[in-house]
Amino acid sequence: EPIVPDMAPPGVEALELHYIGELELGEHFVGVGQNEGLCVDYSVHAGPDWVAIAGSEGYVGQTQTAYADASGAHVFNHPLDFHFIATSLEDWPR
Repeated sequence: EPIVPDMAPPGVEALELHYIGELELGEHFVGVGQNEGLCVDYSVHAGPDWVAIAGSEGYVGQTQTAYADASGAHVFNHPLDFHFIATSLEDWPR
């Protein structure tokens, strides 16, 4: 069972990882036409000592549908915000 900061054993400090970023764009999708829309499904997985602040469902999501611009890039500009608490760096989020 994961250790949350208030439940950490005496002398063990919890650490936090807070990632704020963006899934900006994607290019060179083989077999995808200029007029075809794309979306991205994503999920973040971490080891048992990492507690996702989002709750038991963790971090999963999907971008909006993006269509290629004149250069062939699908621009998503989708915000990402992941917040974890842990007592070990082992099996960090990926």
